[in-house]
Amino acid sequence: MKSKVYIFVFILILTGCGGKDDPQPPVAAGLLFPENNSECTDGVDLNSTETTINFSWGASNNTNEYRLQVQNLNTSAIQTFSTTSTSQEVMLTKGMPYSWFVTSFSNNFPDEPATSSTWRFYAAGDGVENYAPFPAEIVYPKGGSTVSANNNIVTLKWNGNDIDDDIASYDVYLDTNSEASTLLGNTIAKSINTPTLALETTYYWKVISKDSKGNTSDSGIYEFRLQ
Repeated sequence: MKSKVYIFVFILILTGCGGKDDPQPPVAAGLLFPENNSECTDGVDLNSTETTINFSWGASNNTNEYRLQVQNLNTSAIQTFSTTSTSQEVMLTKGMPYSWFVTSFSNNFPDEPATSSTWRFYAAGDGVENYAPFPAEIVYPKGGSTVSANNNIVTLKWNGNDIDDDIASYDVYLDTNSEASTLLGNTIAKSINTPTLALETTYYWKVISKDSKGNTSDSGIYEFRLQ
């Protein structure tokens, strides 16, 4: 009888120990540098228009590979790098706004990557005293989404940031043509209500951010459909 009990306990111990070693999906990395909503002055100058910046992030658990994505917010050009390190040098154009994030991958969970938050910054430009605002980040409605609304009125929402902290206003455009050329309104808030919209219709909208020095940035055009 005692031998049966010992065998049972031994099996439980083995099962418990094995559970601790079960592989887990990767964890999202914490971004470190360049800092969010900042002017990055720590790059290595290559020439009058280009600089090299060393991106860095914290190591994430259960990760075999990191994928860094850097996007020029003015041109939408994207650079992607794969590395097993927690840093990566990237050549950028001076005076341009960029966004970046890191995706963590695990060999054991190839279909379950973990993506970090997205940060924005300006690559420092020679002699630049005032930067344009970062392009507005569309919050609602997201591009390509289908929405419903009370009385067919939609509240358009976005986020805006400027490293000089001198955003003066936002021009919001809304239209049924893909150029979004009709001015809906000008506001210092980060939301605005539409007029009554037509059901089963696709709308296009964008936000132009303006600062006190007259600099502007364009969010790009986003579309949504009202049902």
